[in-house]
Amino acid sequence: MTNEKFAGKPSEQLHLSRKEELLELKEEIICEVINRISKLPKDEEQHTSKQICTIYNISSSTLERFVRSGLKFRNTGKKTKRLFTKAEFENYLKKQNYGRRY
Repeated sequence: MTNEKFAGKPSEQLHLSRKEELLELKEEIICEVINRISKLPKDEEQHTSKQICTIYNISSSTLERFVRSGLKFRNTGKKTKRLFTKAEFENYLKKQNYGRRY
């Protein structure tokens, strides 16, 4: 379909131009997301709950208690893995003043 076919039909031309605008907007959003992802710190490796428990020698119950009291994490989706960074975990411990040095 080209614009030549719709030369005599303004409503169809309007529809086509709106579609093109949406496609351009979609491309801009994708570029912005890629740009933001590329600016994320590379040193912040994400760890699962099990890995955090192993690294810091804590139980899963302790980690769950930390989460309930404010430890930040990311989900990979609904009802899926929790992902933590060492920096967030250590900042949480400092804020809670647990007195451990990590």
